[in-house]
Amino acid sequence: MEESNNYDELAKTIKIEDITSYEYNQVILQRLKDNDPTLKSLHITGAGNDIDDIDYVTEDGVNGKDMGWLGYYIGQNTTLQELDLLDTIIDRSFYKELSRNIR
Repeated sequence: MEESNNYDELAKTIKIEDITSYEYNQVILQRLKDNDPTLKSLHITGAGNDIDDIDYVTEDGVNGKDMGWLGYYIGQNTTLQELDLLDTIIDRSFYKELSRNIR
């Protein structure tokens, strides 16, 4: 998939499965996208450190192509109340999308 800075446009057609192949991350992204009111807390952690169903696991302890989308969907979400970064996130697109979309 070609990267673009226009997440708003791409969000209309992108499939969660195209963002990440990790099933648990797909569930988290979908819950964020759907503004799931039961998702109040989210932990971002490195591979092998996930402990429950509110953990988003970065790929192999580093940042994958999905980090920009994670920032985008967190920024769009209105029900998330707590975000814990338990792994270093070096992907600038995560922070850019997170801050750009905060409402």
